[in-house]
Parts: sequence; structure tokens; C-alpha cells
Amino acid sequence: MRATIVCGLGFGDEGKGETIAYLSRRVRPDLVVRFNGGAQAAHHVKHNGVRFRFSQFGSGSFEGVPTLLSSFTFVDPLLLIDEAERLKGAGLASPFSLLHVDAEAVTLTAFHAYVNRIEELSRAEDRHGSCGLGIGVAFQDERSGAPTMRFADLYDVSLLRRRLQQIREHQIERARSVMGAAPLSKQIEELFTDLCEPAMPEFLVQRYTAVARLVLCVDGLAKIRESSTLLFEGAQGMLLDMEAGFFPHVTPSHTGPRNAERLLDAAGFTGERRTLGVIRTLPTRHGHGPFPTEDPALCFERDNNLEPGFQGNFRVGHADRLLLRYALDCMRPDGIVLTHTDYRPDRICVAYKEQSGALVESIADLPEPKADALRRCRPVYESVEISPPGDVIALYEERMLDRNPVVFASDAPGRFIERSSMILR
Repeated sequence: MRATIVCGLGFGDEGKGETIAYLSRRVRPDLVVRFNGGAQAAHHVKHNGVRFRFSQFGSGSFEGVPTLLSSFTFVDPLLLIDEAERLKGAGLASPFSLLHVDAEAVTLTAFHAYVNRIEELSRAEDRHGSCGLGIGVAFQDERSGAPTMRFADLYDVSLLRRRLQQIREHQIERARSVMGAAPLSKQIEELFTDLCEPAMPEFLVQRYTAVARLVLCVDGLAKIRESSTLLFEGAQGMLLDMEAGFFPHVTPSHTGPRNAERLLDAAGFTGERRTLGVIRTLPTRHGHGPFPTEDPALCFERDNNLEPGFQGNFRVGHADRLLLRYALDCMRPDGIVLTHTDYRPDRICVAYKEQSGALVESIADLPEPKADALRRCRPVYESVEISPPGDVIALYEERMLDRNPVVFASDAPGRFIERSSMILR
């Protein structure tokens, strides 16, 4: 019995999807478990020469591996339909036959998304970097005891109708409180009009019941107990973690292995566990938030995630030893997956300089609030020279990874070098 947990060590977009797809081919798992986040994930996999973006389905789907959306995920039924249709177009005949959703998974609605976007747009220049799909709103509502829908509610039409009406009324009041305290743009007014559309609840009832006829609602822990080889597919990255990240530019979930470990513990899993941290040689960030080594002159032509969308621009920077070692300390992985090794950095950030001129050599040395302090820092670089491609891996192991071993390296979509038998033995 073995469970492999795959998490990002950056701000997301590290290569988790390709890693899961590759491991699905190599270890033939019984199940891929999504254990945080929701439809805001964008895990790109190259299949039959064509790029595909996974959001809620696991990235092992093209290998025929079933997906479990666990109780820690936020499920968007409408986007499930869209993703299933795209999977069919990419050659997967029956996507929903591979999907299992935990009965307790919080379920998103259009109302959550409208309010999420109203709140984010009202922040103007102080936006948090939200994807605008309503996950943060639903997370806050669940914690506060506000009306919340679980995936099991989709199978009881009268309960579903009542839940949607309760959520709609609550979100209208929440939006009004935001709009009363901020200048209104045309975009915010249009979102509020859509939120108040009286026909929306019944439209969602029809669509959600259609999803319920297609998707198997399960006891997620029982599904884990049935499996002997598991892959856990994380979303976002350690630097966006709700506790370890740099508030307010965080995601409302634990992005490290914590949720996966909790699921394994609750299921009574007694097999071997391994955590892989995925990082790329060219750090990136989507949307707002501090990024000390950002360099607009940098661009990597084969990047999958260049579309800005609601979240904001796709940003690129130089290798940052401080942020990487901070993420490693938070996650404590058993091994590293290093992606984009065809890119050869010419410098690495080894320290920051504060406005006062003081040198900072560790994230722990930054004053609170760390997001503001990080935004004010300027990188201190050391030049590096790399000739053979293998030297990129050596550079990271010697200068960046604090003795954490690179067990897999990838220099192209779907192509991996196996440097350890830790996961495959």
C-alpha cells in the first residue's frame, strides 16, 4: 500500500498536473484524490500532442485513473459539465464514469462567484488575486455557519431548491454590504443584476439535478479504503497556503500535504506515504501579491498559463532561494520534482535588501505583516553559469534545495527523468 502526495512549492503553476499524469502512467494508481481547492486549478497535461487543462477531474484521467473529489474540495457542478465536455472532445469517451464526489464536499453556486467578483473588484488597486469562482466566499460561509450546500444536496430536489434560495438571499445581502462601502463600477452593477436574477435558482436546480444523474456521490473515506495505490493531487502552491502564505494574497485552503494526511489518517491507511514537492526553474505568479524577483523582461515560450483571466496577469521571475527554502520548511517533502529544466537561469536570489538597506537572508527575518515587507524588498542576486542541461539539476540541489533530493526532473511536457526509485520501487 502506498500513497504519494504531490504539492506545489511555489505560487502554483509548478507542473503538478504533468507530474500526476506521469505517475499515473508509471505506478498505475487505483485513485487520484483531489484534496484542496476547486475549479480554480489549472493543471495542464499534454495528451496526444494537444494541451488539456484539468480543473476538477484528476490529471490521471487520460490514463483511465478514477478521481475522488474529497470533502476538502469545493465542487462547481456547472464547470464539471464543461470540463467533461472538453474531455470528451479530447477523446475520453465517458468522463463521468471516472468521477466520484464526496457527499460532504462544499458545492459552489453562481451566487458565490458573483459576490466573489464584486468583493474583489471593490478592492480596486488592493485586489487579493482571487480567481473569481466563489471559493473564498463559500469557505467563509461554511466557517461562519451561513447557508452552505453539500454535494449530497444535489440528489434531493426540494432540499436543493431550498438551499439555493437561502444562498441567493444571503449573497445578495453580503453584496449589498460591500457595495454600500465602495464606489460602484459598471462591472459591479452588472454582476449585482445577475446575482438578483429571479430565474437563476430554478435554472441551477435543473442543471444541478442533471449533474446528479451523471456523477456518483460517495463516502470519500470508504473510497480511499478500497484503494491500495493512491495519488493525491494538490492545487495551488505552498506559498498560497491559508496559514503559511502571505495574507491577504492566499487561497482558502491548506496547499501542503496536511489535508491529504488527514484523509489518510481518517481512512486508517497504514501503507507507505511520500510527499513530492514540485518546483520549476523559472518561478511564476498569477495575479496580485508580492513577487520580489519578478522580471517583466523574462518570458518562457512554452508556458501554459499565460492567459490573464479575472485573476490578473501571469508573472515571471528569477529563482528565489529564500521563498523556496521557506516553502520547503513549511512542507517538508520527501523528494523534489524539478520542472522546466530546459530553462537555464543566469542568476539566483540569495538575499533581500530592505528599504533601510538591511540584508534579509530568511523569510523568518521579515517583519509582520510579511506580505507588505516582502513587497518592499529588493532581490540580491548571485550570477550562475550553466552549460550542460544536467547542471540545472545540480545547481538546484547544491544551491537552492537545502539538501532535498530531486527524484524526478522534466525538461518538456510529459517527459521526465527518473533520478530515484523512491516512488517507483
